Amino acid sequence: MGEATRAFREFLRSRRVEFEIPVAKRRREVLRKVVIPSELLPRLYTCTPLLEIPESLLVNRVKSYCQIIHRFNTHSLRYAFITYLLSMGVNPAIIAKITNHARLDYIPTYTRKKAEQVLKNLLSREKGKLER
Repeated sequence: MGEATRAFREFLRSRRVEFEIPVAKRRREVLRKVVIPSELLPRLYTCTPLLEIPESLLVNRVKSYCQIIHRFNTHSLRYAFITYLLSMGVNPAIIAKITNHARLDYIPTYTRKKAEQVLKNLLSREKGKLER
C-alpha cells in the first residue's frame, strides 16, 4: 500500500502518467514502473488536496476504508489483480514481471479462492451501483 500511495502522490506532484518508484523493503534499490490508466485521470486530478496528508496517515486511511467499507485488506487487491490477469490468459512469466516476483512459482499462490471471491465481491458491488 505504501508503494501505491507513493505512486499516487508522485502522479499528483508531477502529473506524469508513466514513471518509476523505488520498491519498498529491498536490500538494493529496485524501481517499479507505474502507468496511470487514462480512465482514472479525471478523478485523480481532483485529489491534489491529499498531498497535504502525511504518507503514513494516508496509507492507514486507505487500509481502514477498504477494511471497514468493503471488508477486505488492501493486499487482497494484489491477489485479485493477479487472478484477473491469469483469467485473461496473461502468461504467468509476464505477471511475475509486472508484480516483481523473482520466482514464477509464487504466481499460483495468488489464485486461491479468496482472490476470486474478492473479484466477485467487487464486481457484484459495481453491478449493484449500475442497477440503482
